Amino acid sequence: MTKYYPLIDMDTSGTIKVPMFPTNDYKKALRSSNFALGEVSPHHYRLLAVAPHAMRDYLSYEIRCPKCGATMDVTQPHEGEYVLGEYACTNCQ
Repeated sequence: MTKYYPLIDMDTSGTIKVPMFPTNDYKKALRSSNFALGEVSPHHYRLLAVAPHAMRDYLSYEIRCPKCGATMDVTQPHEGEYVLGEYACTNCQ
């Protein structure tokens, strides 16, 4: 079962995003936040958005790992305006 982590901003500029407690419902995760991480495989997460985004809109974000809190790297490009880049945690692998 896929886990979805709502993201909250940890700075005033909104670039550092930290995951909160997981849910199994992506709609619920996006109801409480503008962004969420969907787990696609161990240590790999897809960034999901409520509003449409281009790649240039989210590449400056610092997305933290739900497991260890380290900054993750983008490993795959976005799939669409709402299904954004895939991130991986090299610290957890």
